[in-house]
Amino acid sequence: MSRGGKRTRSQSLEYRKPEIGIRTAGFGDDYIPFEFEDDNFRTGEDIPRKRKHEEVEEKVSEQKKFDRRPRLARYEDGTFTTPWMRNMKSSVPESAARFFHDEVEAFTRYISPTPAENELRRLIVKEIEIYARKIWSDATANAFGSVATGLYLPTGDIDVVIETVHVSSLSKASTQTALMRLANTLRNAGLAERRKIQVIAARVPIIKFNSVHGGIPIDISINQTNGIKAITMIKKYLDRFPALRSLILVVKAYLNQRGMNEVYKGGLGSYSIICLAISFLQVSLA
Repeated sequence: MSRGGKRTRSQSLEYRKPEIGIRTAGFGDDYIPFEFEDDNFRTGEDIPRKRKHEEVEEKVSEQKKFDRRPRLARYEDGTFTTPWMRNMKSSVPESAARFFHDEVEAFTRYISPTPAENELRRLIVKEIEIYARKIWSDATANAFGSVATGLYLPTGDIDVVIETVHVSSLSKASTQTALMRLANTLRNAGLAERRKIQVIAARVPIIKFNSVHGGIPIDISINQTNGIKAITMIKKYLDRFPALRSLILVVKAYLNQRGMNEVYKGGLGSYSIICLAISFLQVSLA
């Protein structure tokens, strides 16, 4: 304080300790020092240190010793990760390979056709035969492929072959004309969903449409009996290789999810998948 009662410049720049415990700096200082006197302030000594990796591993192993309860394949909220896991064993799997094996078996049981699905497809084929006989009196309709062997997915198509002596299988033009006639009959009968039917002029001409009964895709050919002859052979391989059914259904579901199951679009059909699966098992078990 000066003689006149006024503060000097040097006195006005001195540190003052405010009530909150923080010191203010004078003009030109490069930093603001803090003096914490609050008893609740954490100085850092009481902050838990970061645990080492070995300690974490030891704690996890100790928890596993006391947690031997059977666990289902669920998310943390209790819901199942996939619907077929409800059929899996509740015990903890021995290994990842064993868990994958159990899940494939559960998926096979979940995705395999039910008696109601088999009966619906049988009735659809019978209905097609009834209307085919209105054109050709000797016509018979039979399912082949996955429906006949029980290897179809819930959304899988029905392969139907119409056999009649009134259509020559040697002439592609004759076959296409017969398919156009059958397509018009099925459309007028209301068997096609939204009355939409296509005649595909492929190497083997076929009729494609979705049935009004559940929207099931249907492929119809005329006098192409190779598929019927293969049914017996495929069933023999299914009896010979127990793992064949599961392998085929998993591969078909995988390709179906990715839109790679249509032959006329460059994908793999059911028969090709079956041949690949049989070859794989023959080589692996040889």
